[in-house]
Amino acid sequence: MGIRYALSRVARNASTYLIQDPVWGTAEGSIPAKTFLAHWLELTAGFRFEIRPNLFAGWQVRARTFINPKRFEELPPAYLAGYGRGDRNTTFGLQFYISMG
Repeated sequence: MGIRYALSRVARNASTYLIQDPVWGTAEGSIPAKTFLAHWLELTAGFRFEIRPNLFAGWQVRARTFINPKRFEELPPAYLAGYGRGDRNTTFGLQFYISMG
């Protein structure tokens, strides 16, 4: 079991949008470029066992949540390396592995 703190640099280019709706009308605008740091906490739990000498197998579960989710409200990235989907405040991961060593 463990807890991790992680951060990543996010750089976003300027974006423009156009929304056409028959009821509410047309809306258009732009979102300026922005660079910032994404901070998140990661809770981990796992299990590893030795199949034979120097051959291991195991699994690991990870739950990640942003410390600064307000930064992602305007235009979240589709994917953030080390975290996963940028449009979700909390993500989960499951990993199985076999290793030698």
